[in-house]
Amino acid sequence: AALPGEQQAFRLPAETLPAPRPGQTLQQPFPPTETASVAPTPIPGPLRVLRYSPEGNVEQAPFLSVTFDQPMAPLTSLAELVTRDVPVILTPQPEGSWHWLGTQTLTFQPTFRFPMATRYQVEIPAGATSLNGGYLEEAVTFAFTTPPPSVLAHYPGEGASQPRDTLLFLSFDQRIDPAAVLR
Repeated sequence: AALPGEQQAFRLPAETLPAPRPGQTLQQPFPPTETASVAPTPIPGPLRVLRYSPEGNVEQAPFLSVTFDQPMAPLTSLAELVTRDVPVILTPQPEGSWHWLGTQTLTFQPTFRFPMATRYQVEIPAGATSLNGGYLEEAVTFAFTTPPPSVLAHYPGEGASQPRDTLLFLSFDQRIDPAAVLR
């Protein structure tokens, strides 16, 4: 409860200001009656590969990526992009699929990852053509290598003499072919 003399009526300002307007109001019909000008066709220059990965010796390679400086694939549905020819040659090519990320970047996604202990050669052949008509004047090649297996643990240990029929155990850091190890 308010004490006598503390309660007052709400005081409004003598004059209120109108709400601010964010900009000018333009009176134009929508959609516009005039036709928009067509964007100029870009003059095709030589096609270049801007970047690629992986390269050199790598611990793991989850995917391969190549980016061009001009659009190589149209803006369309994913189903249509799957049917397009891929301008990259991967040797050897494991199971997996090629995908366009936008119009300029192509990736290869292996089913699991790139198999280990393998050297991969990648080539973008000369003559690859962009949608603008630019073409690659010289082939671009690069390579990457996944590491070979290494032994993590073994039994028996070093230095102790063992009987000839002792059990042997080797643990590797990746899957291996047992028949290849026994050779």
